[in-house]
Amino acid sequence: MNSLANYLTKCLITNDLVEKEQEEEYIYGFEKLLGKVLNYTALVILSIYCKVFVPGIFFMIVFFSLRERTGGYHAKTALRCFVGTVVCYFLMIRIVAPAIMGKHFIYAMIAVISIFAIFIFAPVNHPNLLLDEQEIEVCRQSSRWLVILVAGCIWIACVLQAREICVTYAVMGMGMNAVLIFMAKIAGQEVKEYEA
Repeated sequence: MNSLANYLTKCLITNDLVEKEQEEEYIYGFEKLLGKVLNYTALVILSIYCKVFVPGIFFMIVFFSLRERTGGYHAKTALRCFVGTVVCYFLMIRIVAPAIMGKHFIYAMIAVISIFAIFIFAPVNHPNLLLDEQEIEVCRQSSRWLVILVAGCIWIACVLQAREICVTYAVMGMGMNAVLIFMAKIAGQEVKEYEA
């Protein structure tokens, strides 16, 4: 990932599209972009392979939209992040989804715990992010509004008796965010104060 990000950045610099002083920023940006593309692609392929493409899309929309705002546990390397993401998603498809399918009390508990985690603990300011106070407040407010919106959509879907599997995967997206927030807190990954 790093070597491809370096190569792309060098191409931009060589063609005078980017200043040499911006090299580190572009390498970081390309690494993040390539990591996201790789993760999304792997999850889509896994969803297709396991015949849960549409529910998988529901999971990804909920999970990744919340994750951007809440932060949470970060693996030490891009490879660990990729492997962890794929393994967790596979376990959710094969174990968690079948176990909670149709159990509305469990949906409600996961939603309540997720809302609690996001309202109380999010965002988790990881050392790679180093959010300032204003950015933290923006993430806090947007994550709170988003989790309420997601929970409301899940509730409406349950009332309207939408496809059970799609509701299950959306709930798992919320729950996975809560798990990653708690893991980051337990692992002590949070930067407590903004350091200029």
